[in-house]
Amino acid sequence: MEEKKIQNKNVLFLFLIIIILIGGFLVYNNYNNKEEQKVVVEKSPIEITNNDDGTKTVRNVEEGYEVKVSDDYYINDNSFEESLLMIQDYQEPELGYGGIPGCKVFIEKKEGNLSNIIENTKNNCLLDNECTNYDISEIIINHIKWYSISYFGEYVGSGNPEFKTEDEKFVYTLYFNCDNQNFINNIISNFIF
Repeated sequence: MEEKKIQNKNVLFLFLIIIILIGGFLVYNNYNNKEEQKVVVEKSPIEITNNDDGTKTVRNVEEGYEVKVSDDYYINDNSFEESLLMIQDYQEPELGYGGIPGCKVFIEKKEGNLSNIIENTKNNCLLDNECTNYDISEIIINHIKWYSISYFGEYVGSGNPEFKTEDEKFVYTLYFNCDNQNFINNIISNFIF
């Protein structure tokens, strides 16, 4: 009987040693994986300057454009695509929520021109199964010619506008996730490239 108790204690002790070794291995392996996953974060290309008039200027130094926005707008340069800057009039909620609580714009700069803008817009709608119609118009704001484009269909975001303008080499696109005209006008009329 005494011998069985000693054997049980030895088995229990051996079992604890194995558990500790496995746990130690997992912790060590997890620590090493986290070390390998560390990414060197370069300085953000976005500079934000607070102005004395209750606004701030958001400058994308690498892309060469800026926009003056209300001081209570939120800026995110870590949006879903690296090349996009995001400005929104609400702070992201920490918990899940239903719907979008405000307006957001993504700003993108790409090489190209707008010489075929009407044909490209028509083709974009034709190639998208959910697009049933589109609207494109030309407007001038602060001496800058913009194309206002909206695609329509049975999907979330139908009718939300995008605005395109160009310089000698690049096309600037502002994708809005809302149709709030005050927010849109604020961004478009204060966009400088």
